[in-house]
Order: sequence, then C-alpha cells, then structure tokens
Amino acid sequence: ELASIVPSAAEAHLSLMKAHRIEGIVKPLGWLKVYAGEKSFAGTLEERQTIERLGANVQTLNQDELRQLEPALSPHFTHGAFQPDNHFVTSPLKLTEAYAQALIVLGGRFLGEKVTRFEFDGARVRKVITDLGMHEADNVVVCAGAWSGRICEMLGFGVPLDTERGYHLNIGAEDNPKLSRPVVVGDHSFVLAPMQDGIRLTSGIEFAGIDAPPDFRRIRRMVPLAQKALPGLGDKITREWVGCRPSTPDSKPVIGVASGIPNVFLGFGHGHLGLTLAARTGYVLADLVSGRVPSVDLMPFSAGRF
Repeated sequence: ELASIVPSAAEAHLSLMKAHRIEGIVKPLGWLKVYAGEKSFAGTLEERQTIERLGANVQTLNQDELRQLEPALSPHFTHGAFQPDNHFVTSPLKLTEAYAQALIVLGGRFLGEKVTRFEFDGARVRKVITDLGMHEADNVVVCAGAWSGRICEMLGFGVPLDTERGYHLNIGAEDNPKLSRPVVVGDHSFVLAPMQDGIRLTSGIEFAGIDAPPDFRRIRRMVPLAQKALPGLGDKITREWVGCRPSTPDSKPVIGVASGIPNVFLGFGHGHLGLTLAARTGYVLADLVSGRVPSVDLMPFSAGRF
C-alpha cells in the first residue's frame, strides 16, 4: 500500500522545488547499504527481492565495486546493495526553510501559537482557538507530526500515534574522509551521511513519547563503530539532535478527511518516511481541500482503519 505513493515522492519534491526555484539541496546520489561478509548480506535477500518486486532498482555490489563507488569506506565491507534512483537531502533544515519561504511568498503566514481547542458549527470546525487568539477557519489541516494525536483528541477522535524517536550526531567537516552519499552500515544499523556541514551519524529507534528528555548515550557509543566503517572520521561532535518520528501501528501514514468532520484534513504519522513523503502528501491534501479527486486511493491511509 505504501508503494502506491512512495515511488512518486522524489518527483513531487522535484516538482515543488522547480516551481519555487529551490536548487542545490536535493541530489540524485542513491542509497547504499554495506555488509561485512556473505552471511549478513544473505540475510537481506527477502528485503532486496521485495524492493525489486515493487518496481525499484537495487544493484548487488561486490567488494571491488564498493571501493569504486565509495573508496573511503573500510575495505572490510565485502557486499553491498545500491539503489541508484534514490535522492538525498543534503540539508533538511535548508529545504524546510525554502519551502516555508515559498509558502510566505504565496500569502501564507506562520503563527507561533499553541492550539487549545476547536469550535464547531454543526459538523464543521469554524474556529481554531489558541493560547493567543481565535482564528476563523474554512478548512483545517492537521499536519503536526508527533503532536497530531493530541490535536485529534481535541477534535473528538483518537488515533493510535506514538513516536519512534531517532538520534543523530554531526561530526565536523574538518579533515573528514570524503563520502559521496548516505551509507547504511547494515551489520550495526546506523547511517553515515555527508551533510553540508559534516558527516551525520544516525541510529536507533526509541519509544519514549514526546515529552521524555533525550538520551544521547547510545548514539555516542556508535562513534567508534562509525570510525571503523569510515577510517579517518573525526570525533569532533558539532551538533546532537533527537527527533520524534510520528508512527502508527501498521507503519502507514494517516492521510485523508477526518470521519464526520468534512472540513478537517489529516496528514501525519509517516514514521521513517516523513521528509520523503512530505511533498507527495502536500499535493494529495491540496487536491482534497480543493475538492479534486486525488490520484491515489486513500482508503489504506484513512484514520478510520483503526
């Protein structure tokens, strides 16, 4: 069911960026997974077969091909799986800022206010009440990430939304070995990605809700493993970060019209595909709000499935 929207995700971003002249942030560099030994690589066979069955391109690489693609990686990696059609966001912050500026140019506004409740006129929401004001609403779109569940409760219905909290460290750019694209080190389940200001180390899933303080001990323990995978990688950590991936029990997002509230539209719960599906979801929601029929069947993503 996710395959009905994921393959068009890159096209959606590229279309949006072209429309607003956003350049140099998203690059078609592919997605590489590496393994040290035949046994661990063989364990990914079902995954690779599923990717191919769903129409995506995945190439099997040997040790020499890995060295040609990413010569800075440790030579102890002997097998790889490469998806050449994947795109890479070199700075999620800059992309987000660019999209935000595009919204402002189109007449949108950002209000730093906390939603506290909604006022209804029959079945429709007529006002959004915040800690700083009241706002008339023709339509309401709930795209609040991990906080969307709390907003849905204010609207009178529940969604089983939790957070898969993810951590990353940014290792400063000075003298780091060159890495051309994101690399998943399959044996230890972490990712090294060449960002605009250094190498990002990402790993871990933590079920801790929204309010728990971050715990960076596990991700910091991954640094020696990252240095082994990418010899010469420094240890100067310039940024540490934790983010709340809004996730549902079946790993699918919630996209569509809220049941019984015809002017409330939902777009959240994307889990590990939040940035990937952001633009695609935006186009779908634009269709719904405008009264057009979306090009994708939204039944699998209905909040009513729970």
